Amino acid sequence: EAEGGGEGEGGEQREDEDEEADGSEEQGGDGGSPAAGSPTSPELRGSPLEQRIASFEKDRDDGMKAYQAGDFEKAVEHWSMARGSLKYVIDKEFLKDEPEKLAQVKLDQYKMHINLAQGFLRTGEFRQTIEYAGRALTYDPNSEKALYRTCVAWKELSRFAEA
Repeated sequence: EAEGGGEGEGGEQREDEDEEADGSEEQGGDGGSPAAGSPTSPELRGSPLEQRIASFEKDRDDGMKAYQAGDFEKAVEHWSMARGSLKYVIDKEFLKDEPEKLAQVKLDQYKMHINLAQGFLRTGEFRQTIEYAGRALTYDPNSEKALYRTCVAWKELSRFAEA
């Protein structure tokens, strides 16, 4: 089962949400951006940083809706866009003087890697699963979700030694 966008401040994962070992999706962000739910395109308002964060939140939430509806390809598409928005914020060093906000963006990026690994697992794109789970493991080498999804992908590719 996937987590909704309305969880607690800071995007904490609630442990009681897991239906099975690989079924829970993670999301980040505080869900408090007024642009995220606006029918107007978030790219048209605010600074480049605000635009990217609003775009990330919309794509993250749209990806979760698609995943919950069983449209895994669309979920992967949205999560890829969300990850790209976060990567842009990091690469352009918009938050170089705000370490707490930068840490949140990096946490959100980790969560998008976890979500992408799950999405690619569901679409049968096992090499992509391994790629994004590996990126998540660079952030958290002990991530059980990333490790599990990597092992499932290796198993599906009949690469038992790597699993």
